[in-house]
Order: sequence, then structure tokens, then C-alpha cells
Amino acid sequence: MGKFKEYKYLLPLMTDRSLHGAFSRDDTIRFEVCGKAESVVMEIHRDAENDICIVFSNDGNGVFSRDISMKMLCHDTDDGLFWYRYRISASDGTTDAFGGESPRELIPCSEGGDRQLLVYRNDLSVPEKLMGCVIYHIFTDRFKKSGNYPLRADAVPVEWGSDVPEFGESPGDPVKNNTFYGGDLDGITEKLPYISSLGTEMIYLSPVFTSPSNHRYDTADYMRTDPMLGGDAALERLCNEAEKYGISVILDGVFNHTGADSVYFNKFSKYDSAGAYESKASPYFSWYNFKSFPDCYECWWGVDIMPRVDSNNPSWQEFIMGEDGVISKYMKMGVKGWRLDVCDELTDGFLDNFRKSAKAKYPDTAIIGEVWEDASSKISYGSRRRYLRGGQLDSVMNYPFREAVLEYVRHGDHAKFKSITEGIFRRYPEDIMHCTMNMLGTHDTVRAITALAGESGDGIPGNRLKDMRLSENDHTKGKRMAAFAFGIMCALPGAVSIYYGDETGMEGYRDPFCRRPYPWGDEDTDMIAGFSALGQLKKGCDVLRRGEFEIADITSDYLEIHRYISEKRMICRFCRTGSAKTDIPEGYNILLGDNDSSTEWSMIFMGNF
Repeated sequence: MGKFKEYKYLLPLMTDRSLHGAFSRDDTIRFEVCGKAESVVMEIHRDAENDICIVFSNDGNGVFSRDISMKMLCHDTDDGLFWYRYRISASDGTTDAFGGESPRELIPCSEGGDRQLLVYRNDLSVPEKLMGCVIYHIFTDRFKKSGNYPLRADAVPVEWGSDVPEFGESPGDPVKNNTFYGGDLDGITEKLPYISSLGTEMIYLSPVFTSPSNHRYDTADYMRTDPMLGGDAALERLCNEAEKYGISVILDGVFNHTGADSVYFNKFSKYDSAGAYESKASPYFSWYNFKSFPDCYECWWGVDIMPRVDSNNPSWQEFIMGEDGVISKYMKMGVKGWRLDVCDELTDGFLDNFRKSAKAKYPDTAIIGEVWEDASSKISYGSRRRYLRGGQLDSVMNYPFREAVLEYVRHGDHAKFKSITEGIFRRYPEDIMHCTMNMLGTHDTVRAITALAGESGDGIPGNRLKDMRLSENDHTKGKRMAAFAFGIMCALPGAVSIYYGDETGMEGYRDPFCRRPYPWGDEDTDMIAGFSALGQLKKGCDVLRRGEFEIADITSDYLEIHRYISEKRMICRFCRTGSAKTDIPEGYNILLGDNDSSTEWSMIFMGNF
């Protein structure tokens, strides 16, 4: 029999003492309801199926319980996603259903809906190094220029430190994206000591494949690292040097679409071989979906420079995953993981096979999916996805946590913070939860300091956003808010990701204004020191990396998070207004603190180990 875990609902308080709602198929779970009731029935169902009613037994002392086998629920499948509620009958004859998604409270289903139960495969595993680690996210053209590599002839050079020269007036407006600052891989290698000082254990690079654009999400040739970045030799050198600092390099895998200006599509006839746009006899023709050859084809979100591939196509999968394919090439060079771009548009078959291929080449490969919503129950293109059930992803980009933290720090929205963080923690498999990529910003979002202290940029055209900056007072306040928010993010379960420049207070609204070059020579050393202290604490603290998580207290002004493993415990206190509580419980020491009572945004970390 599998291990037992307890769900306890104490009537009438309706307190749920269990933290988790995701279990292995081999688990047998004891559910208990304690209180004054005549009967308790669990009503549980999976997608598109009817309820199964499970009657709980009464021990005569007001404790209703039932041991439930996850294998029984799944029948002949390896995993499953279920929803359930408790139908509780009282002695006065009234009956009501209780559910909701808080890990510690039950509420009427009329208010909170059903509870989710995810059953994952018995063989679910994640890379140990990914759990609770610190990630540094770099947009390759904008981090550091070594000067070793010339731009290609048709690239428009931009002086480092100058503002972004091209942008759309509205999101989605066509832009050439052929302006380059010249950031490269040798520049990143030069700055490894700095990157390491932040506690970094993984560097996540934006795409490095040869591409006509500065963002490189429209791949021209997967089998060549862009020469403007330094080519294959520079990437291999970065991987080797990073390893000396205990840092792994992960790449952005753009496998849902290619560039129109590519070896494979060749819309502009720049390459010698016949591309899919040029000929139905092209070896790449079957990769794409033409509605009317050659000019009407499926694209990523209608962007015609990014023709979408059929990720289930056997030839495409062999090209990406085969013995001499893309994964093999880069992992032989020292790459240790992949962030999969637009994961929702990749098929389950592609994700299954990608994992098998990558893990066969390097068992500790980190596979992180770009998923913007709750990945445990995500539906994309009409299909329920099984990202987190084993056999696909190790982690996802945790945009819900970003929303929760930013809204709490800026507006004090404690209800949203509690609902999102506790809900995600309950619904995700425990090991995957400790691997989620938690961040304040990415190349696709408004910069953290701007989101926290700036005015909204919604609906404002690009020619105005380009020049919008925080006032001196707001910038100073924003830096403290960003550091405070990063402290909360470090206290939450999961890996924490720093988007290059957030640690020094870089501003910027939506893309491309969030992709300005790093301000070398004009850094905020005090702010960097704060991020470094937090990153090093996260890196070196097992409780923060993989401990249980509990919100012990939360209001619009005060947040107290507890993390613990066995006898090791940490108390993380955050106060938005005034100073944090300074009383130190017996046996605890202050590990890290900012407790200036004259200012806002105070935090203090305490541990008893």
C-alpha cells in the first residue's frame, strides 16, 4: 500500500490541514472529516465523466474517513485530473457541498467551486539542481558586448546605452527588428563572476540560433549559433566556463515555428536549398501547414515572418530530437536544459518525445515550459494539457506568482496573493512546485520597477512609452519596492529568476522597452548588493529551496511566510508600511534583515538552524 496523507476538515471551522492536492498514482490517501455531521460523501469526477460517490465511514466520535487509492481513481490510465466536493449532511436534515481551492479552508461550493486533485505518474522526477535554484535570464543582444564579433552587413548597429530605435505604436505592429546593440556570448562569459555573485546556478539565454532579428525567435538555422553572438565556439566556451562557477546554461527552444527567412522556409530565396515556400518538393514542405500554396500558411499568431510547424510531424521531430538533431548538437556542447517557447502550441506527442530524447542524452536536463496560466489544469486549443503529470515538463514559468507578488507589493492585494500562491502550491506536484521559474519580469513583460512604481502603460502608443521614465522620487521608491518584491519571491517555493537588469533598477514598459541594454558603468551597486544577498540566501538555504510553505499571517500591510523541513524552520516577515516585527522567537537567528523603521518596505528573514 502506498503512503498515507491526511486531509482533515474540522466542522464547523472547515479547516483543511493538508497542503497538497497532487499525488502519485501509487499513493493511497486518507481523507478525514471531523465534526458534527450525520454523513459525509465525496463526489469526485474527472474530465467529461460523471461523479463517483464515495461514502465516508463514521468512527462514532465524529470522525468520518475513507482511504482512497489514486490507482483506483485512474483505472487503466497513468495519471488523471479530478475535481471533488464534500456533500455533508447535518443533523437537522440540511445538506451542503464544500470545496474551494484554499489548502487550509473549506468554503461552500456555491462560493468557491470544487477542489482539484491531480494524480501524476509514478515515475515523475525533476533535476535536483533545479529545485529552488537561482536563474539569471539574459536577452543575448542586450547584456554585454565583447566587441569580438562584427555585425552582418544588413544589420543596423545601435550604440550601447542609447534607447531602442524601433518599436510599434501598438503591441503586434510589424517591426523589422534588425537593429543590434551587439551583445554576445563572450560578453556573458566575461561577466560570469558578476552573474555568480547573485547566487546564480542557471543562466537562461534568449534564442541563440542564427536569425535575421535581434530577438532571434524567427530561427534561420538551428544548426548554427548566430555568428554575431560568437558562433558555436563562443557558446561552448560559455558553457565550459560557467560550469567552473557551478552554473548551467539553458537555451530557449523555439520549436513551434521557424523564420520565414530561413533555410527551411526560404521565402526570400536567400539560401541555396529549396525551402518549403519555394517548392512542394522541398524536404521541409511537410513541416508547414499551407492553406493555399505558397502565400497562405499557418503562422504564429498571424505573424507571417514566423510560419508555424506541425510539431507532430515525424521529420520535424527527427530533426529536433534525432541522433544528429538539434538537441544532441547543443547538449554535446555543454547545454544543460531548455526553456520551451510557446509550450501551449506544441503537441503532447512532441513534449513526450522531447523529454525522452533530452533525458536520454543527459538525465538531469532541465525542461521548463512557457505557460502563462495555471499549468496543472491548462486547456489549450481545446485539449486538457498534462504538462505536470510526469513525462513532459520539469517546470513552468510561474507568471501567476508574478501577478500575485506585484499586486501585493504595489496595492496590498492580500486576498489575491493568498489565493494564487496557496492555490498553485496545492495544485502542483510537490517536486515540480519547487522547480517553478518564479520571476518579477521577463523579456515579454513590463520591467519590475516600472510595474511597481510607474503609471500604467496600457493603451499608450510606443512613441510615448519610449520616453516615459519614473521621477527621481518614484525611481527611489520603486527600487525599494523591487527589492522587497524579490525578497518575497525568494521566500516562496520554487526557483527564482532574475531578468537581467532588474537587480540594478532598469526601467521599461512593454516589449521592446523592457529589452534595453544593461547599463554597465552606471549600475546601482547598493541595489545589486541587496539582490545578491537574497540570491545567495536562496541558493544556500535548503529550507527555502524545498521546504513546506505556509502563509502564517497576511494583511494588506503585513505578510509572514513560514518555510520548514523537519526541525528546520524559517520565518520570513514582510511589512509594506513601517517596520517588520522584530521580536525573535526562541531558538531563531536573523539571517537577513532590512528593518529601517523610518521607511516602508521592510523585511526580515529568521531561521532556527
